[in-house]
Order: sequence, then structure tokens, then C-alpha cells
Amino acid sequence: MYLYKNQSAAALFICFMNKEKRQKLIKQMIDKGDITLFKEIFDFYDITPVILHLKTNHATLTSHINNPSRLRMGKIISIADYFGVDDFKMITIVYNQIQAERKSKRRK
Repeated sequence: MYLYKNQSAAALFICFMNKEKRQKLIKQMIDKGDITLFKEIFDFYDITPVILHLKTNHATLTSHINNPSRLRMGKIISIADYFGVDDFKMITIVYNQIQAERKSKRRK
């Protein structure tokens, strides 16, 4: 599922922006509803700065991205603060991904 016609070009464009602009762009995409699942954030934003912000390691955050039901509330709020997003919106995005994964498991 692509948000834009040429998502790879959008991701490449975002890579060359500075950190603050990328954070603002992610915030805008969440506010507009372009990003509805937690894992979609990391299609456009590098995982490394978030790892450093959370003071965790790559394997742990990757595990949380793939299985957001393991995320604790404090981490979700910290990620929301990092991107400047409302806490409840970030919680909703995580919840949407959990629900989407449950629906896909039920269909199998």
C-alpha cells in the first residue's frame, strides 16, 4: 500500500531533509491521516534517531514496530513527544496497527 504514487521517491526526498523538517513532516502526515499505522512512520523516518531518543537498541525497537502490543504506554508517549504529535493520536496509531494485525490473523 503506497500513500503516494511514487512512495520510494517521497522516502528518498525525506532522507535528504534535516532532522527537524523530517519530524515536522511526519507530524503533518499523522495529523492529515496519511499515516494510520505505527509501522508506516518508519517507512518515511529513519529508526536510528528514535532509538537514541528512547535509549533502547535496534532489535528492541524493531520488535516493537513489528509487534506494537508489546509497547508500553511510556514509550508510546515518548515517541509522540519526539515527533511533536498528540499523545492520544500516537496511541490511536499503535491501536490501529494492533487491530489490523488481529483482523489479518483471524482471516487466516
